[in-house]
Amino acid sequence: MEILNYFVSLRQYFYSTILLMTTDNTSTPTPPDHVSTEERILQAAEEEFLAKGFDGARTIAIAQRADVTHAMLHYYYRTKQKLFEIVVSEKLSDISEILFGIFGAEDVSFLERVKLGVERHFDFIASNPNLPLFLLMELNRNPERIKSVLTPNTEKAGKMLALLQREIDINAAAGLCQPIDAMMLLSDILSLNIMSVMGLPIIATLYDGVGQNAERFIADRRKEVVKTIMTRLKP
Repeated sequence: MEILNYFVSLRQYFYSTILLMTTDNTSTPTPPDHVSTEERILQAAEEEFLAKGFDGARTIAIAQRADVTHAMLHYYYRTKQKLFEIVVSEKLSDISEILFGIFGAEDVSFLERVKLGVERHFDFIASNPNLPLFLLMELNRNPERIKSVLTPNTEKAGKMLALLQREIDINAAAGLCQPIDAMMLLSDILSLNIMSVMGLPIIATLYDGVGQNAERFIADRRKEVVKTIMTRLKP
């Protein structure tokens, strides 16, 4: 049953990420003067949520991380739920901007844009290694909490996915790429990039050489993922 729940959560994560494509640190560093109070609170909330999840996060701890009073935190963001929604929305919107950057830039070929999207998404996951597991856990514990963020964007996400499929079909008809389902392409990109980063602690435990050269391993995996996706698409 636990294995089944994991794969259900994994499926929900992929779907949730696509929907939003249209939309354990413990220390508190001294914030720069130019960073606003709102930005400090959001950064602290992100760190707290990713480290402890929604249920384990405490607004008092977020206030301490942000170097603000508890009352000030509630003045700006009212509730923990509101902070959670903003953090999730912003992080997944970052993913959407990266992956749907495949659109536009008409002076660049479709395959080159896909390559750039894969690389940028990999770099984003490598910079946010706790994010995928955090989303999986939250979807498994309380899917309605995140769905409240996703629902307003469902229709727009469907249109964006259709546009991606149309571009794939046009390029495939012209012999410039292989025909592929847009959802499968996005799922391939997500799964390869995410597991390359999430699997690192396991691989490093099994193979000492990987643990001693983690940066090189990540760099090599980045190249390998790009090669795999591009090989799948090239005619």
